[in-house]
Amino acid sequence: MLCGASGCGKTHIAAAVVNALLERGEPALFVVVPDLLDHLRAAYQPDAEVRYDALFERVRNARVLVLDDLGTQAPTPWAQEKLFQLVNHRFNARLPTIVTTNQLPEQMDERLRTRLTDAGLARVYVLEARRRPSDMRVLDVLDHPLIREMTLERFDARQVHLAGDDRRRIENAYRQALAFAEAPDGWLLFMGPHSAGKTHLAAAIANYRRQRGEAPLFVVVPDLLDYLRRGFSAEEPRGTFETFDEMKTAPLLILDDLDAQTGIAWVRDRLFQLLNYRYTARLPTVITTALTLDELGDRLASRLVDHAVCTAIVLGEPQRAEAPRRPPRGRGGRRT
Repeated sequence: MLCGASGCGKTHIAAAVVNALLERGEPALFVVVPDLLDHLRAAYQPDAEVRYDALFERVRNARVLVLDDLGTQAPTPWAQEKLFQLVNHRFNARLPTIVTTNQLPEQMDERLRTRLTDAGLARVYVLEARRRPSDMRVLDVLDHPLIREMTLERFDARQVHLAGDDRRRIENAYRQALAFAEAPDGWLLFMGPHSAGKTHLAAAIANYRRQRGEAPLFVVVPDLLDYLRRGFSAEEPRGTFETFDEMKTAPLLILDDLDAQTGIAWVRDRLFQLLNYRYTARLPTVITTALTLDELGDRLASRLVDHAVCTAIVLGEPQRAEAPRRPPRGRGGRRT
């Protein structure tokens, strides 16, 4: 499987393999996945030149098959099922197959991923990671020296400022972080007061995945919100939209310090857009916050309380946001 962004050369390589085989007189078939699915749908029609069964049989039993642009098709249940039938047949029959895709393995449908990344049969090559907008390189703090040093090996529960009876919570949080780092799936929410170890565990997950050749994003939420305010109010907000889209689709996103600014309507709307996209796409996400679910607001909390997607880890009692104090008044209604 050849993974990479558009223009990295993966289709060229796959086509070169097919051309070399054809020049030697060996059969090979090159198909673009969205076009293949369109032809399969058309083959159901009564006046189709090639019947569905004959077309599907030809493709799935091709001596050598190239499936180009996997991941650009419409993600309908029918399309996913047909692709799995095709890939699964060739997997079981051990038929030579090349797949090109703009997705990383962890972004794929789970059933396809198990076939296309099987260690005993498949080889995966990442030709080029998706280039990030320049603004994203500023927002992503994973390369900051302190964050880079926050690994699972360096996590010391004795340095976490929690009461003695919370030690079991720390141990549980570490186990959950390790399990998520080894196989990111769903969401992980770390809740608790400041200095409870939330950021260290979140950064450790990101560093663990980066050591395995992936490109997680680690973004501090207050910095993100300041950036969005400036960007969306600018005359040319195109770069801001690109950066925001990059975060929405990142294979692994860490949002550190979801804070009291969520009480502002504009902030809630932007964060909900981001989280809702990742929620419906089931993209691995790690969130840290010192707030309670009530303080995050109903819409944001609705995505965080779904136990089928999100696992919440509580490290001590979350810190409640303080309401702004009014200036004192003197007696008789006169300000002092």
